Amino acid sequence: MDALSDSFRSDIAEPVIQPLLTYLRKTRSFFIDAYPYNAWSTNRTNIPLDYALFQACPSIYLTDPVTNLVYINLLDQMLDSVIAAMKRLGFNDAKLAVAETGWPNWGNLDQVGANVYNAAVCNRNLARWMAGKSGTPARPGADTLVFVFALYNENMKPGPGTNRHWGMYYPNSNTKPVYQADLSGTRARPFFFF
Repeated sequence: MDALSDSFRSDIAEPVIQPLLTYLRKTRSFFIDAYPYNAWSTNRTNIPLDYALFQACPSIYLTDPVTNLVYINLLDQMLDSVIAAMKRLGFNDAKLAVAETGWPNWGNLDQVGANVYNAAVCNRNLARWMAGKSGTPARPGADTLVFVFALYNENMKPGPGTNRHWGMYYPNSNTKPVYQADLSGTRARPFFFF
């Protein structure tokens, strides 16, 4: 994926997205849902798990061939893809916020990677990314508002197992976490409750 050469689908870019972005520019409220798990789980052979979990290391990065910007995590790449698509429509100044992101803490047997450990690692590293206020490679230093999905598992939701298991707490308890991930952005290792 060339993060900064992305664009919206041609059939909806001008008739749908452009008027939407015009409205959102006025309200200053452009939110997206960005789930590294979903992108990783559908393309595990090309996207390293550590890249999706914000586990930067020297051997895991992507250099955009158009801009030469270096990406060390999948969320940055996803956000800059949307920013690039908006820019192509003339919305260079649109502020981007993340309405939902996170990692599932459980899933069906075929939903590889959906587990307590990865959920805790992702949310802990997401908190560290947010605390660093470094922005994305295309928008360094930009302050990005991010909401983690979800506080509670949703045990009544239909569909695959991951649909019901994005929360940090069990739905029948206000005090028993599924796992504990330090969201201060400072702790190096996650702590779990089983």
